[in-house]
Amino acid sequence: MDVGKNMIYKGFLNFEILSGIEHLKNLIEEMEKLLNARTESFLVWLDKTANSLSEDDKEVLYDIYIDEYFDLKKDFPNTLRRAFISLSYSFFENQLKSICKSIDSNYAEKIPKNKNIPNIKLYIDFISKEKDIDLECKSDILKAIDQYRIVRNFLMHGYGLDASKNKNVLEIVKESDELIIENDVLYISQKYVLDFIECIKDYLLYIADNI
Repeated sequence: MDVGKNMIYKGFLNFEILSGIEHLKNLIEEMEKLLNARTESFLVWLDKTANSLSEDDKEVLYDIYIDEYFDLKKDFPNTLRRAFISLSYSFFENQLKSICKSIDSNYAEKIPKNKNIPNIKLYIDFISKEKDIDLECKSDILKAIDQYRIVRNFLMHGYGLDASKNKNVLEIVKESDELIIENDVLYISQKYVLDFIECIKDYLLYIADNI
């Protein structure tokens, strides 16, 4: 690729990365707002209804709707964030794959088939070798991405259940203020998802600036 075409491609790649990242961030923030609004609306209705009842009937009312409250307050947001961890990881993987294809349309034939190595690692190694750039220098970002990968795989395949039995997940939870385990379920904060999105953005932009 000549210099002029390379500059155009870099500009396009930066735009594609930033627009994709912005879309992910805006989408999760809007979905969180909708869930929060639904929760607040539910609580207003519940309290208004309870105020017209006797103390005994209030207790019955709250017992009836306690599960719905916890669904709105904890389970639904956690399910949403779990989906966005997976979506963000897929975005990252697809961007790496797209970069590989731009380097060599036959990249898939040159990447070793190894089920024990994550695809993103294979793509990164291919880009690094073909473009002769050091992509391992961002070791702090790569470590964080690998931890997100472990959490993503656990959420996807284990549905966040039996978290206390997964040693890798437990180690990551100990290092993060944005992850907690309650009743053996892994809960993730909105900030955890947004931090992951920022992490992949930083790494993709580093690649885009150096290929």
